[in-house]
Parts: sequence; structure tokens; C-alpha cells
Amino acid sequence: PPHRPARMIGVMPAPSRKRPARPGFTLLELMLVVTIIGILAALGVPSIAGTYRRMQARDAAYKARDAIIDARNLARKTLCSVTLTTTANAVTATPINGVSCSTTTLNPKVTQLGTKVTMGSPSSALVFTPTGGVTSGTTVTVPISSAAGTYTVTVLPGIGQVRIAP
Repeated sequence: PPHRPARMIGVMPAPSRKRPARPGFTLLELMLVVTIIGILAALGVPSIAGTYRRMQARDAAYKARDAIIDARNLARKTLCSVTLTTTANAVTATPINGVSCSTTTLNPKVTQLGTKVTMGSPSSALVFTPTGGVTSGTTVTVPISSAAGTYTVTVLPGIGQVRIAP
């Protein structure tokens, strides 16, 4: 028969000093994860803030474009000339009562662009004719600037097509 080691009768093995395994994380592991998340968040905040500012500037440019298109459509709808004026952060479309106007009482329409943007003056007077064209024979540009950059809203001569360029 195979050889077996001798057993000592009455002697118990030494107790193990290991603690029983418990599920969960140690405090050190949790602190490490929180630190890593904090570092990643600190790196991402400036990027998110810049993206938000660029979105505000682009939104203001599109609002200005839409206000100019609305003024052009108002001129065509009412058969009145419509003049566009700008302030630091608003566009105002004012119908000019004339002989060809289809209505007698027309109120100005004001479009607010927001407080974080500044709109410059148009490069020349911006007046839409009753057919929707621009009275100036040249391209009219309106600069819109913010901390994130500058956009230019351009109104082409002739039919008054409106474009945006960053």
C-alpha cells in the first residue's frame, strides 16, 4: 500500500489568519475612482463651455437670418416696402406705408437675438421692395459677433436671398 504521512492524534491544524472574503470595494478603490472622475470632468468643462458659446452665436445668426427672411416675406405679403434696422441684439422690421400697401396699419416686428451676442449695422440700408427684392444694388452684410466668434448674414441683391457664413 502507498505510504501515508503519520498523523498526530489530538493535534488540530493552526487556525488561518485570513479574513473571510466580503463583497464590495475598499475605501482606497473608491477614492481612486472619484479622483479619476474629477480629473476627467475638469478636462471636459472648458470644452463644453466653448461649445455652448459657439451654439449661442450660431443660434443668434440663424435668428437674424430668419428675421430678415420674415421681413422679406412681409414685404411680399403686404405689398409694402419693409425697412430693417438693427440694434446691439435685435432686428426690427418696419413696413413703410405707401401707395401700394394692401393694409393701412402695420406694426414693426422685433426679433431679440440674445444678450451674449452683438449685431453690427448693415453694410448699407436694408429695405425690401414689395416684390421681395433689396433696394440697394449691392450685397448687404450684417455682422453678428460673440465671445465664440463672428458670423455674417448676407443679403444678396436682386431677389434678396439670405445666407449665413461663419
